[in-house]
Amino acid sequence: GKGKRAYESAKKVLLEWRMHQDSAHNGIVVRPAIAEVPSENPMARQLATLARTYMRFIWVLNPCRTGHHGIDEPVLDDNGKVIGRSSYVSYGTLEGHLLKGEERMRVVWLNENDNSSLPSLSSPSSSSSSSRSSSS
Repeated sequence: GKGKRAYESAKKVLLEWRMHQDSAHNGIVVRPAIAEVPSENPMARQLATLARTYMRFIWVLNPCRTGHHGIDEPVLDDNGKVIGRSSYVSYGTLEGHLLKGEERMRVVWLNENDNSSLPSLSSPSSSSSSSRSSSS
């Protein structure tokens, strides 16, 4: 889609952690905020990513916690002029996750065009590395 309506719809899906809702292979399980997470952050949640393995019969559940988020932040051109809006959510991996790092999902609305990006920064966790090396 294009325009503000498409941006608002994509932003809603993102902020509700429903970006994988129709996937047969991935998902995100959301848990309400817990005591050790600051209550002033309404986006604070414990999450788990869900991924189907290549064998198709086994699902892997990986623990995460929400990270930074931004809602309707201005997108600026090189001259500092506002040319659009951007919203994003991120999560960081917790102990027991197969990867180590943060993943951020963003939707951007630029001059009536919609673009999305999904940068991911992660590496194998020490527990997955050690389990691989001990099984070789």
